[in-house]
Amino acid sequence: MAHPKVSLPNSVSSLKVQTRILVIGAGVSGLSAAAELNRKGYGNVKVYEARSRLGGRIHTFTPDLETKSSLEGRPIIELGAQWIHGQEGNSVFETCCAEKAKIGGTLDLLDLDAPIFFENFHYWHQLDKDQNEFMAKLVQTFEDLRDECESLSNDYAGGRSEKEVSRSLLAFLEARFGNLLERETDPDKRKTLVWFFNWAIRLENEINGHEANEISANYFGQFYECKGNITTELGPRGYKAFIDLMLRYIPAETIFTETEVTHIDFSVRPIKVTSTKGIEEFDYVICSLPLGVLKERQSLLFTPELPKCKSMTISALGFGTCNKIYLEFREKDVFWTAGDVFQVLWKDDHLLPGEAVGRRKEWYRSVSRLNAVRHNKRLLVAWIAGSGAREMEALSENEVMTECWKILKMVTDREDLPIPQRIIRSTWFSDPFSRGSYSFISTACDQRLIVKDCWYPHDAYCSLLPATLAEPVFVDDAPVLCFAGEATSDHFYSTVHGAYDSGLREATRIDNYIKAKGAAIHTSIATGDIQDEANQTNTAKNERAQNVTFDALEKKEKIDNSMTSQLAVDNSFESSTDVSACLNLKGHQKDPNEQRISKLTAKVNVDNKESVRIADEEREGVGSGAALTKYVDFGNTDSAYSETDHQLEMVGLCSDPNNGNSRLKAATQVLSEPGAFSISSHKGSQAGPSGAGTSTSYTSLPLNTTAPYNIRRGEHFRVIIVGAGAAGLGAALRLTDSTRNTAPNSENLLILEAHSRPGGRILTHYEAAEITGGPLELGAQWVHGEEDNALFEFCRRHSLLSDPRADYSVEGKGVFLLPDGSAVPEELIENKIMVLNSVKNELALLKNSTKEKHQGNSFDYKSVFEMYRRRFEAHVMETYYNQFGSHGTPQSFSAGDPELMSAILDWYRKFEIVDNACEDPEQLAIRGYGDYVECPGVYYINFNNGYESFVRTIVKSLPEGSLRLNAPVSKVIWKRRHENQEVVVVETCDGKVFTCDHLIMTPSVRVLKQFPFQPSLPKFKHEALRCFGFGTIDKIFLVWDDGPFWPEDSLGFQFLWTRYDDDFFKEHGEYLRGIYGFEKVNRRPNVLLGWIGGDHAVEMEKVADTELLRGCYHLLKRFANRVVPGGVRPPSRVIRSAWASDPYVNGAYSHRLLPFDQTNDPVGKLQQPLYCSTNEDNDSATTDLEDIAVGHEEHRQQDRKDLHPLVLFAGEATDPVYFSTVHGALRSGQREAQRLIDYWNCKTSREFT
Repeated sequence: MAHPKVSLPNSVSSLKVQTRILVIGAGVSGLSAAAELNRKGYGNVKVYEARSRLGGRIHTFTPDLETKSSLEGRPIIELGAQWIHGQEGNSVFETCCAEKAKIGGTLDLLDLDAPIFFENFHYWHQLDKDQNEFMAKLVQTFEDLRDECESLSNDYAGGRSEKEVSRSLLAFLEARFGNLLERETDPDKRKTLVWFFNWAIRLENEINGHEANEISANYFGQFYECKGNITTELGPRGYKAFIDLMLRYIPAETIFTETEVTHIDFSVRPIKVTSTKGIEEFDYVICSLPLGVLKERQSLLFTPELPKCKSMTISALGFGTCNKIYLEFREKDVFWTAGDVFQVLWKDDHLLPGEAVGRRKEWYRSVSRLNAVRHNKRLLVAWIAGSGAREMEALSENEVMTECWKILKMVTDREDLPIPQRIIRSTWFSDPFSRGSYSFISTACDQRLIVKDCWYPHDAYCSLLPATLAEPVFVDDAPVLCFAGEATSDHFYSTVHGAYDSGLREATRIDNYIKAKGAAIHTSIATGDIQDEANQTNTAKNERAQNVTFDALEKKEKIDNSMTSQLAVDNSFESSTDVSACLNLKGHQKDPNEQRISKLTAKVNVDNKESVRIADEEREGVGSGAALTKYVDFGNTDSAYSETDHQLEMVGLCSDPNNGNSRLKAATQVLSEPGAFSISSHKGSQAGPSGAGTSTSYTSLPLNTTAPYNIRRGEHFRVIIVGAGAAGLGAALRLTDSTRNTAPNSENLLILEAHSRPGGRILTHYEAAEITGGPLELGAQWVHGEEDNALFEFCRRHSLLSDPRADYSVEGKGVFLLPDGSAVPEELIENKIMVLNSVKNELALLKNSTKEKHQGNSFDYKSVFEMYRRRFEAHVMETYYNQFGSHGTPQSFSAGDPELMSAILDWYRKFEIVDNACEDPEQLAIRGYGDYVECPGVYYINFNNGYESFVRTIVKSLPEGSLRLNAPVSKVIWKRRHENQEVVVVETCDGKVFTCDHLIMTPSVRVLKQFPFQPSLPKFKHEALRCFGFGTIDKIFLVWDDGPFWPEDSLGFQFLWTRYDDDFFKEHGEYLRGIYGFEKVNRRPNVLLGWIGGDHAVEMEKVADTELLRGCYHLLKRFANRVVPGGVRPPSRVIRSAWASDPYVNGAYSHRLLPFDQTNDPVGKLQQPLYCSTNEDNDSATTDLEDIAVGHEEHRQQDRKDLHPLVLFAGEATDPVYFSTVHGALRSGQREAQRLIDYWNCKTSREFT
């Protein structure tokens, strides 16, 4: 008989609907990717945009016409992309043309009637007719030079020549132009040559968005220019019309603005994305962030780190800044006509750009031109690129407008030139979601690298070009993390069409992968030797095993092998049985977009009655306690669906040519392991008429009741602590000690630590101990003080500390040096530091009085460092007049030397940045700062064998199995009731779920601010959190294997920059500005320690070790070479911390921001637990209890009798006076543990009475 046909579902279409794809960024590349995916049938695509608007670096701006003077013509200006660059082969141009043709011209995306922009471009108002004719010839000469560079670079990049073109585009052009200059003998023409070249280089800077001395000449020809008008104008709605065109294909509800992505974890599948919406899972992510953002945040954004090739490419590729400054004039003041261009020449320039490197240049000298704006006859726009553009952004609008007006006066030679009414300008470098305008191939890309640990499926050769940036990150052969954006375009980087193409490319990449790997779920059958129980005969044509294989939708997926099912099959199958099957696992969640299709592989050995093991490799949505439904229907292709939250569906077909009974025995049950299930024997059959195919049906077998809240209920603990740093360990130790007499075990307590080690911000480096003379502390350095210090007491009891009287350290000491290598007299430094320290002492005394004073706004200083600065400046002025009167002149190294005094204050500022782990001490709250209390006794106490000895001592005393490492928490659900009892649900990133009666949270403040609580924290918590900052400080240990170069009695070297040398930092690294000195490390004779804080520390973490070694060496050499006999030698190695790059810390420790002083009891609110009511009459699951949180103590105690503390908060930031310290963290953990102990004791007492 003919075999019945199996109608399998369209698996590709189903997969497209269910595949979860996130596009990060709603610029052109992100929107084109999302639109293309939607066009291809993907129904679960989301777009996250950090800004409140769409378009990215396209910003079609409509000025405020009501409150400002109106603009005639179309009321838009382009702050971002201006033109379509070329037409032939330009996808944006072709798309606009196709759209116009398709809709019959009702939407005019293009303005093809516009005059060519360059018609009036090459005219210089500052020159006479003869000079203009000479300049016009030079334009063609310059174009010929560019073409030559492009041709040579194509030979080099294409491997046809091994000779490098030049060290930079500027160097190439300058060398060629220099030949012209040498041959020219006419002095006037020589001047004009210099003027022209400087103008041409500014135009080149504008084209590339950056100075030409950093543009690669070797890869200059990598950019392809589309033929046709390279300044094609857009229609009346500007580039916004093109954005709207893409938005037609994207459902509005799938685009989320003001949603910033802060972390992408692609270590396992699915990808976990942290954003302002919380933590979510996606199957694929297309990252279309601008290169400038990737440069700034790649170390923080991705876990694990990006492949080395990609990371180095991000660092090497350039990302420039080009800004526009629109000047609006009154109608009567308009002095130009449509199409006018005002090119800017600086006639006082007498040097070529390369010769002028190192000279201070005013920002406005980077302006290349001003030109009329089409359709806006009252506007002129100035173009500026490079460092001048970045500097312009920091100035006031009035300053910028004034300088632009002066430029116009110079160009037009009109003293009576009217002043503009206002300006509208772009600020792309300051935009945190752009950090620049567009990309270029920099001179750093010239290096060709061999990367041995490259993740890409290519040779180890790594080119630092856009193609490398465009490579996706593969996990199990799947392109799970894709990159789009103009910077990923091989030949159209820096353009809108390059961005548009890149989005289409990545959408197609994902689509091709899914179609190739998941086109069908099919069955391969190897016929087995099936024994018939009735006659015990063998069918010779059959082999010994029958295999049923459900092919992978996506190859080599790896999730969790703990989810298995066992299918027992009896041996009554007849010979030549044909088996076809489709097995789907779906998690039916509240959100239908979260459904998943699993990959399953089944093997049936009928002869030996072995079980089928089905390894499910994507177990989302199914777990212990879920209601599972098993359907097996032979001879019937229909499938049934249950209404339960989760279901397992199996649709199978088995036809029997011999019309014998075919039976598959199946049932379901729940195992104890979350996410596991089994299928065991259960029989049910229907006998069909003789000669007909037998059909056997099994209906659903319900299991345990569905888990509460539609989530898995896993292991239950009395207390779970998130974080095994000092706070978490302190809480665990106190809880363990309190229950030690009741035989504590790990079922009472669970500690979840995200790192692979306990200790949190305690991190001791032992690897180089033989070279350095002992371990180095990458985290906490000392025990601060002795009295009232729980850390000191614990460590003293366990003999962990060295003798604080004989072995102690110092900080901020040593010889203070100037950039020329000279030393400042010690007594002068001590005197000035003493003045600043006296302010610190005064701040400590002000804390109590400030509480009242701030409410009346009568306090004189806004912030901590404002007080430092103003007091120090007053002291300097007083000293100056006491010494020199009103006509005296301060001498070098005198207290009246303004540059030296400014350098000392700058050094102290950097010291305070490190001491407070802040970005800007001007943001430190006075009362919050003064609340800090130093424990009496020795303040810098060292450990015998590293800080981690303290951690190990505590961990050894904890119940076995209570500490679980590598367990980052992905979700906390705290408003839940189960069996009339409040529980907290904690889920880790590997999918494990735990519940507890009480949860103690100990993450850092920065992590806590972004932590995925469900529901979000109450208002009073957010009010408290905004009062606390959490900055970065890092340590840089320099090691000299051959011994120190400094004298034994030296304490270190401190750096005073009387004037910052911009060229030094440009050559060796901007991050070096943040290092205030290098100090000796106690008992480590060949090591110096450099402290660095704030944004400079974050930048330092991105620098390679070799570059960091070189930079620190040159910094030390610059300052200390003259005062050290024999000079400074290069260090052998560097060992450094990277706390900002640690996703589970994101910084060093807390400080208190300005809102702290205007907020009522922020520490109390931060400490305040989240309670639920234990009163059975109270139906509310939980209470925010803000009134209790901030109310009087009597009121609190009364109202808390029936309150159960669900979520408690510890960590150094929650300690009122010992914040930022390990002993503060330890004490905070002990505090919250004692809160629980007191609660349990009180509860027991009430129940007993």
